Formats: sequence, structure tokens, C-alpha cells
Amino acid sequence: MSAVEISNDEGDILGRESVWTKVRDLVRKQPLGAVGALIVVIMVLLAVFVETITVYDPTENNFKDMLLAPNFSYWLGTDQFGRDGLTRIIYGARTALFVGMVCAFVGATTGLILGVTSAYFGGTFDLLFMRIIDVFMAFPVIIMALAIVSIFGSSLPYLMFAITLPIIPDCAR
Repeated sequence: MSAVEISNDEGDILGRESVWTKVRDLVRKQPLGAVGALIVVIMVLLAVFVETITVYDPTENNFKDMLLAPNFSYWLGTDQFGRDGLTRIIYGARTALFVGMVCAFVGATTGLILGVTSAYFGGTFDLLFMRIIDVFMAFPVIIMALAIVSIFGSSLPYLMFAITLPIIPDCAR
């Protein structure tokens, strides 16, 4: 056996696969999931490095460049106030990623704590608590979120609360 064959078989002997082998297998088995993961990674990278990617301010009006079609300066064109479309999308991705990650984490953690607490105490407490959870799960998610936003307002904290609240019963269950 040559040295190349030995080094190639080393991973098989130790019973470990390389990271690239696992990634290749995942892409073959779940192509749509791999494309989705790639899109999320690109969004995160764009959101993190937005200051180095674009030179435009997403909120600054530039009236001499209003409603331009896509070109080499503005890849997605400009809006009615002369703001770059691509820059606004990338800055919006920052907010969307922040809201999504925080809401998922807080909702899952709160649901986990409530579910474990209910299971720990058991008995009548568990029975009553799970019925309360069932009442929350009976409401359609979008109706509950719209009701919360219409009652409290559309500021970012209330929006995050409206997104987080429907996650909690599913995770507690």
C-alpha cells in the first residue's frame, strides 16, 4: 500500500468521517435543506459584513437617483426616495435574523421550562396546566399574533412578543 492509500483509509480505520464527507452526504440526502442552509448562511454573512459590502446608507434620501433601474451602482435599483434596494434588504435581514433568533430562543426556552415544571409536579397541576396550554394552542397563530399587535401596538418588542407567544405552547407540550 502506498502512503496515499493509507492516509485515505485512515478515516475508515478510526471510524470517523471527515466534515466534507458528512456535508456531501447531507447535500445528497436533503438537497432542499442544504439549499435552505446555504441561503441562511449567506444572509448571516451579508448581515454581519454589511458595512464592508455596501457604501450606501439605507435611510439616506438621494433625490437625484430616484426610481433608477438596476445598474452597476445600484444592483437592485432605487426606490422613490433614491435609497439603494440591496442595501435596504441587507439591513432588513439584520432585523429579521435578530427577531427570528431571539423569538425562537425565548419561546423554546420558556416552553421547555413550563413543560418540565408541569411534568415535575404532575398530577392535578399537570392536568390543569396542559388544559391551559391546549386553550392557547386552539387559537390560530396568525390571529393571536394580530390580536397582540393590534392591542399593544407595532413596536419591535411587542412584535417579538406576538411572535414568541405562539411558540411557547408547542414547546411546553
